[in-house]
Amino acid sequence: MNLQKPYQNIALVGLWKTGKSRIARLLASVLRRREFGLINTDDLLRDHFGHKELAEILRDHGEDEYRKAEAQVVSQLAVESKKIISTGGTLVMSPTHGTLQLNTEAIESLKPHAFVVVLLARPETILANIRENPHRPIEFLGERLDDNVRQVAVEWTTQYRSVAEGFWTDLPNTTSKECAEKIIRRLKADARCPQDWFA
Repeated sequence: MNLQKPYQNIALVGLWKTGKSRIARLLASVLRRREFGLINTDDLLRDHFGHKELAEILRDHGEDEYRKAEAQVVSQLAVESKKIISTGGTLVMSPTHGTLQLNTEAIESLKPHAFVVVLLARPETILANIRENPHRPIEFLGERLDDNVRQVAVEWTTQYRSVAEGFWTDLPNTTSKECAEKIIRRLKADARCPQDWFA
């Protein structure tokens, strides 16, 4: 017998540029009849610090304060319902040192209320996406960007299972839509999934 509360939300976790925002929009389109909304935790962090950009927050307040605020912002999402939460890459990767560093407090606060999904992509895909559409605070990684992203992506693929089930967003011959459909099938099979989400 499952005594855990039904899911209220869906949360996407992963490195930068693994398709979290794109997959979130696709999931929202599938669940549009249930009026699911989108939340981006990077946007909430900007609001928390007075609408500063993430790079400015790191520069002015430092990484420790940044990650404390990140955990606080994410924990407050427990009151939300029918939201698809796209989390920032800093939940997984240090924004200033380019090392694998989970914000465990933030991640664990999602699990009681959200179906947590890990999105994965190959290092080559992440780097190509960064170059195509640069996004702060990645510039803090400087000249070490390529090496750091490759190392962290490889480490993450061996450790992500401690967070949640993973889904690859860049498999050959697999579209983002097909990835979203896999996530929906997995969600439907979960005992904590509210039945009216897909009624």
